[in-house]
Amino acid sequence: MLKQARIEEICNAYYGDVYRFCLYKTGEREEAAELTQETFLLLQQKAPALEDGAIRAWLFKTAHNLSLSRYREKRKRLQTEVALDAAEGVLQTEIDRLGEAALDEETLLAIGTAILQTLDAPDQALYRMHYKLHMKYADIAAALGVSENTVQVRAFRLRARVLQRIRTELNGREEAVCKETIVIK
Repeated sequence: MLKQARIEEICNAYYGDVYRFCLYKTGEREEAAELTQETFLLLQQKAPALEDGAIRAWLFKTAHNLSLSRYREKRKRLQTEVALDAAEGVLQTEIDRLGEAALDEETLLAIGTAILQTLDAPDQALYRMHYKLHMKYADIAAALGVSENTVQVRAFRLRARVLQRIRTELNGREEAVCKETIVIK
């Protein structure tokens, strides 16, 4: 069991070492500083259950686990962004396929507004916070009282639903344009 004075001694003794370890793991100073702080915050929380002899190993193992978690979060976020970029590419392809004459900016804005109005209140709030206000997932999670991962999943699914509705609307318009063309000919 560790006392507050001993915890301060440990912080003074190992803070630099843990920071350098985190810097080695992440390659970024700010992120290393955040991980080091998280490690020592966890030390304060877990201190009553820790044995004095195993502190150094515990600190480095905790820093390693935190850096690994952060890496996985970044990788997952990057994969989500790549998937969203691909979805945007599909949408742009759909718009290009219909041609500029078939859809002007006002028409696209009308389609988008109509689709957004059909969303329920939580989805509209998420859309507004993420896509209009450009809030970070962590800030949205705090505002909504859910985990950051939940917000990321909801945002991804919301975007997929909106894109699907846009695709459906665009395909309906394409069919209408094709029918008009057939009737005119």
